[in-house]
Amino acid sequence: MVDLDGVERITSFGIREWITALQSLRADYYCFVNCTPTIVSQLNLVSGFAGNGEVVSFHAPYLCRHCNTAMTKVLDLRRGDHRQIVASLELPPLTCTTCGEESEFDDLPELYFQHSRAAPLPNPPAIANLIIDGRDTGQVFNIEKHIADTVTGVWLSGSMDRAPYFKHLADGLQGEVVIVAADVDSVTDDGLNGFTSFLCAPGLTSYLARVPPVLVNALAEQASELGATKIVTVLLPCFCSSCHRDVYVEIGEKALRELSDSNALDAYCPDCAHGVIASPPPEWLQAVLSLPMSALPDSVASYLEKRPRGPSETTRGQTSKVENPLSERYKILKRLGSGGMGDVFLARRLGPAGFEKMVVIKRIRADRLGDDDAVEAFVQEAKLSARLSHPNVVQIFDLGTVGDEYFLTMEYVDGLDLRTIVALHHRLSLQIPIEICCRIISDLCQALHAAHTHRDESGQLRPIIHRDVSPGNILISRDGIAKLTDFGIAKVGGSDRDTKSGVIKGTMRYIPPEVLRGPRSKVLLHPRIDVYGAGVLLYECLTGRALFSGDGWVHTLRAILRQSVPKLSKQREGVSPELERVFEQAVNRDQANRYQRIRDFQRDLESAMHGSGRTVSNSYLAAWVQNLIERKSSLKTLSSQDITGTSETDGDTTLPDDLGNRANSN
Repeated sequence: MVDLDGVERITSFGIREWITALQSLRADYYCFVNCTPTIVSQLNLVSGFAGNGEVVSFHAPYLCRHCNTAMTKVLDLRRGDHRQIVASLELPPLTCTTCGEESEFDDLPELYFQHSRAAPLPNPPAIANLIIDGRDTGQVFNIEKHIADTVTGVWLSGSMDRAPYFKHLADGLQGEVVIVAADVDSVTDDGLNGFTSFLCAPGLTSYLARVPPVLVNALAEQASELGATKIVTVLLPCFCSSCHRDVYVEIGEKALRELSDSNALDAYCPDCAHGVIASPPPEWLQAVLSLPMSALPDSVASYLEKRPRGPSETTRGQTSKVENPLSERYKILKRLGSGGMGDVFLARRLGPAGFEKMVVIKRIRADRLGDDDAVEAFVQEAKLSARLSHPNVVQIFDLGTVGDEYFLTMEYVDGLDLRTIVALHHRLSLQIPIEICCRIISDLCQALHAAHTHRDESGQLRPIIHRDVSPGNILISRDGIAKLTDFGIAKVGGSDRDTKSGVIKGTMRYIPPEVLRGPRSKVLLHPRIDVYGAGVLLYECLTGRALFSGDGWVHTLRAILRQSVPKLSKQREGVSPELERVFEQAVNRDQANRYQRIRDFQRDLESAMHGSGRTVSNSYLAAWVQNLIERKSSLKTLSSQDITGTSETDGDTTLPDDLGNRANSN
């Protein structure tokens, strides 16, 4: 809190130095109180003079017309009556301290209150309010108890400075007890003794979460006196290069071990989702490692996930004042993965009256921020995906910005992607049932048909060609529905390919031969490009192997262009002649003999399945996916070679202009 009560004058040099100082300030929260008319004038005239700070109170100037006595009245924007004065621009008269007459406001209200009316109302954290109001913060400590289902949450905040706070806290606790200490800002010996006595209460088994560094250091000195309490998460001090401020990242036992072993951690800012620099002092890391750590139980994890800030989802303690739509509207829960262009996060959309919705947020990878093509593709994905509304297409909810950077908000599909499903069966030495494979590819065809038959607002046909039909982009939900995602390299069909010379978009294994023959072949953007990718996926689902592969991209390319398509029935027992014929037409090298419409491919695929008596309902596929998720949880991390026996990655491949000629002639 910055008290500006004594500032009477400021120079232009002082203004520059002041703004520079605020830009380098790494406080989670700061505010200004008792701003003099000199300061208020700069707030109104100089952009950025307040930085990210809040103006809590300021002096309003008055002048007595009878005796020319100047005086001020302090307006505190936390008070409703004072806010009403600012909003209405109607200032009541003030009794002169010299002559007793009424004095008047000595400025133009619409100009003097310009900044305070435009800025959001101040909302200082509790500890700041106590300091501003002049109370002794050393005696402030707050305990909230919250019971939800089988978990009891105990939320601590303030200065843990006296033992009596914990005298009767163990009474009435039930189920699994989690103690959340994120807002504990100081600890004394007396307070720590009371806290550890509570933790050692007879019959109490508890979990301590979000332990701040100040409490970590204190507990390390009494690690043997924690009873049956286990530490499940701690707050790791980090620096966010995007927000330019110090932040705390919540990490558990596994991440802590990684940090200890490699002195590095893949961590992300809880507000903006950018990577952070983990900078724990060595003594802090040593202190944490001396504490009894435990994995987070599922019930406790679920409880904490729904309450990122407090029992009622309201802001507790320190609040971030970074102007960031991600932190204002979304709570980043965890990183889901990274692709060739973006990082993907699971988040909770927050709204009024306790509204919440699980979503996925995608941001351009930090190393692609300066790549104009990547940014264009990112925006293109949002625009094209937003045009499609279909149950088999992952929905795009929003395209937003953080500064100059874009982020996508999209539908969260709770389930598994096809890449993982194939990998799991490879690891377990199992085959995906034929009817399941066909059902997934049929759903994929539904999604592609919606894209290929898209019409603009005027009703004109504008087919969207996906061009990246690969297993990582097919998501199968717990509800038994396959969905297509990632339209990052999609194009509106009907024109010649317009990618850069020598660049093939997508993953080579799923790109048809006519596209791979090189930029000079002038391939028309046509639905049969996606038909080929869907046919290759059908083969991989049924066999667990890549349709064409080789030692490196040149050999893989040569196989795609020159090798004959293997007989599906020889690779998978139980494949009917009808299904074999459907597959062969879908991946026919001659584009004229390939299915010209994805709907025809789907029709023949379903006909083949009906003819064999093998059909799959949503409920059957849902149960199958749920069983697979449970089996996956018992396995270790899957490698990329579990998927198709190759380590080839997705993304653009830069190829020579005479690629097709070289592959055919060698």
